[in-house]
Amino acid sequence: MDNDEQRLESHNSISLSGKETKLLAYLMKNPGKAIESSILLDQGWDKDDEADETDLWIYISYLRQKLQAVNAHVTIVGEKGGPFTLSQLA
Repeated sequence: MDNDEQRLESHNSISLSGKETKLLAYLMKNPGKAIESSILLDQGWDKDDEADETDLWIYISYLRQKLQAVNAHVTIVGEKGGPFTLSQLA
């Protein structure tokens, strides 16, 4: 992942939004660890933003699709409401 360019690359590349970049960067710093939704909301949204677990779920879904689109060797595991874990694909 290129944080500065907000781009995800593997076999090809795809653009990420600012929130997607923040969320994926945090998950990448904590691979294999279950991260609670409240922590990810703090990481992805400013204190002023009104965001909830539904908003987080939407962005996690976007990230999953983008990871799959670049044929990444990782995915985000977890159900709506969390926790979420960045895991290697088998």
